[in-house]
Parts: sequence; C-alpha cells; structure tokens
Amino acid sequence: MVKLMKSLIRQLADGHGGDQQIAINREFMDSVSTVQYLMSDPGDGTRFTSYVMDSLIAEREFLKDVREQVTQRGDRMIPIEERINRSIAETLAAAGVREEDIPARRNNGWPSARVCPRFG
Repeated sequence: MVKLMKSLIRQLADGHGGDQQIAINREFMDSVSTVQYLMSDPGDGTRFTSYVMDSLIAEREFLKDVREQVTQRGDRMIPIEERINRSIAETLAAAGVREEDIPARRNNGWPSARVCPRFG
C-alpha cells in the first residue's frame, strides 16, 4: 500500500495528469479494504481461507482457459503454457490445496463488491 501511495504522490508531483492516479488509488483502496476485512476475522480463520480460495479460483479459471487453448491446438502445449501449468501447480501445492477442492466462486465465502457487510 505504501508503494502505491508513493507512486501516486510521485505522479502528482511530476505533473503527469490524473489518469494513472485513479487506477493506483483504486488498488490502494482495495488493499486497505481487504486488510480491514481480514483483520475483522471472527477468530476462526474463515475470512483468510476465503481470501486464499478466491485467489485460487482465479488461478483455476485461468488454467481452464489455458487447457481449452491447448485442446484447440490438438493437445500441443507451448512453452508459456507449460510454465503457467507449473506455476499454478506450485501455487496449489504451497497452499496445500488440490484443484478439485477449490470451491465455486459463489460458494467460497469471500464477499462480492455488491454485498458490503457494513453498508449492504
């Protein structure tokens, strides 16, 4: 978060318009919101588990897209796809999760932007 804010201040000081500040500010606010939400975990770790699963869901969806591309080429994998597969496999191993154990997005327990616990 500090890096994002330093970049935002640097861009303002250098007079480089506001187009990039908006994106950086959004990332900063997203990070702050995530940290605040995680820090309010009820003590059972469910929010942290949901956070990890939400990121793994994105990895699984990306892997699904890669597999579809490989299938469309007659099961021929290019080097970048091999690296993607290896990277995601390492991520799953580090998290101690098997791909088939990753829940559906609607069942992972991570709140969507549409449902804010404080305002929704």
